[in-house]
Amino acid sequence: MSAAIYIDTALLAIPNYADTPEEAEEVILRLKHWSDIAFRYGARRISRRETAEDVLGELGFFPAHNNVKDLLEFTGLDEVYDANSVWSSYNTLLERSGLISETLGFEIDDSVDVIADPNILEDCCPAALRLTTESLFATILVADEVEERRGRFVASAFSGGVDQIQVSATANSARGASAHVAEPLPRPLAGPLSLIGRVEDMLSEADTLALWRDAETICDLHFAILLKALQIRAAEGQGNDIRAISVFGIGSDFLATITKNGCGNGGPYAGATLETCARIALGAPKNALRPFGKPDQTIRSRDKAKALRTHVTKGGVAIRLMVWERPDGTIEFANVGPKGELEISEGDLTQTFEVAKFG
Repeated sequence: MSAAIYIDTALLAIPNYADTPEEAEEVILRLKHWSDIAFRYGARRISRRETAEDVLGELGFFPAHNNVKDLLEFTGLDEVYDANSVWSSYNTLLERSGLISETLGFEIDDSVDVIADPNILEDCCPAALRLTTESLFATILVADEVEERRGRFVASAFSGGVDQIQVSATANSARGASAHVAEPLPRPLAGPLSLIGRVEDMLSEADTLALWRDAETICDLHFAILLKALQIRAAEGQGNDIRAISVFGIGSDFLATITKNGCGNGGPYAGATLETCARIALGAPKNALRPFGKPDQTIRSRDKAKALRTHVTKGGVAIRLMVWERPDGTIEFANVGPKGELEISEGDLTQTFEVAKFG
């Protein structure tokens, strides 16, 4: 899966790899951010190791409420962060994230001779926690080799900025329904990994078009649009703050229509459609949004949303993107289609996908 995020178990641990109050606060901020991502996008986008809770429990590092409270008091952050709020973030991340063994079909559960450059693993304690990090690294390297492409990111427990690291390891054993894909074992591994602290850190490497083409759900499409919008902002010198992206929704028929009309999968209009949606999400459409409907603009009865259309392509079959503009200004991407067959899908309200604005 493109642009997949895998949680380092150490990020969920109390204590974790942080050595100073400043580093502890950085981990808390990351934890709250990834909790927001898990709440919005769930198991399709972010996942953790199957053994995470067991390992944390055995070590006495499980993020129970008393451990969260003790951490905040010990680091002097109890006057900055509410223990209940931080504890809730831990719980959300554990409950809403998927399992790597299910999203990938396997995970490496034993790896040896793991070497990172730079050597961020050298002083990681305790050893049992470090081993989970090492096995996560090995899992991603195997997946990259098997699929012959990158696009996976580690929600890192290490302090500092974005890290591009080189890792070598030997995978000894695997678990999961598709554990056989990791064979032959032992398996020597080597390759680059991307350690990130926030979604915005993915922008330089995330292949948003691959994510769009690979989309199996409208949740996947939503995330692709979000990342593409952030990439456009960054490229145009406007920064990459996720809070700048407007709330937008995707209707229940959108995925089917982009597939049918060559705007998804391997279609020739995939890139143009993704960019068109992303620029609308930024509030700066590539082409004008115009009222749709004759003689009067079409209004959706259930919420009084107004029908709009815009160009995706102007030549050939002339693909159009149809959207609803709700009374509060929120955009909902409804469907695409050729100019000669223009219609707008009302969609199934219960199957529409959107996420709350990032705060």
